[in-house]
Amino acid sequence: MKKVIHEIRLRKDCLHLKDKHKLSYPTIADYLGLNPTTLMRFVKGETRSLDMKTYKAMCNLEQLDKDIKEAEEYKPEDKGDDS
Repeated sequence: MKKVIHEIRLRKDCLHLKDKHKLSYPTIADYLGLNPTTLMRFVKGETRSLDMKTYKAMCNLEQLDKDIKEAEEYKPEDKGDDS
């Protein structure tokens, strides 16, 4: 039962990342190492439950969010090279 509840959260997390950061299914799937069609069917609710391999990959959505936030906060260093 815990997996089912977590899958609901994963769907919502994926939709949030997709909408907030304008990411496509193939982009998210590439980061997670998944097939884009598998991801899209899961998010749209066409797949009831994930196999364990896909479920473990989907659990990396939180890391994707952290990586995006880190990239958005990145500020290049000024090297002082005014040649």
